[in-house]
Amino acid sequence: MGLRYLVILLLMLVLLGGCGSGVSKRVCFGDKCMEAEVVSTPEEKRIGLMGREGIDNDKVMLFVWEEEGVYSIWMKNMKFSIDIIWVGKDLKVKHTESNVPPCRADPCEVYMPREKVLYVVETVSGFVSKNNIKNGDAVRLTLDGTNENGH
Repeated sequence: MGLRYLVILLLMLVLLGGCGSGVSKRVCFGDKCMEAEVVSTPEEKRIGLMGREGIDNDKVMLFVWEEEGVYSIWMKNMKFSIDIIWVGKDLKVKHTESNVPPCRADPCEVYMPREKVLYVVETVSGFVSKNNIKNGDAVRLTLDGTNENGH
């Protein structure tokens, strides 16, 4: 009877969102926190927000790389402008681009940070200025139930 009880308990946890995809993924700049759609595979990173109609004000797309590098973003096949925030391994803002427009003709402009980063955040256009985001600002990430900054 013990094993049956354990199986039922595990099924209930999964169904109620106690593990896996039920964990909230968030990105916070100061006291402004947003739900994050995390992209980490090469295909997800290649597609990003391409072809979508927009992004909600309380959501971001978070690109996560395995190692630090100078990761560039372009706006090919985008339908709306965005703000882009590059974040280092130390969870500090390294570079921002605001109101980046969709690419209308090839070759598309490429946007990149001036130093190595581990994360890139794409969010609604105007977010950086509205929230006064600057290089050096601290960022909090909550991925898979734990904060990336150790808290």
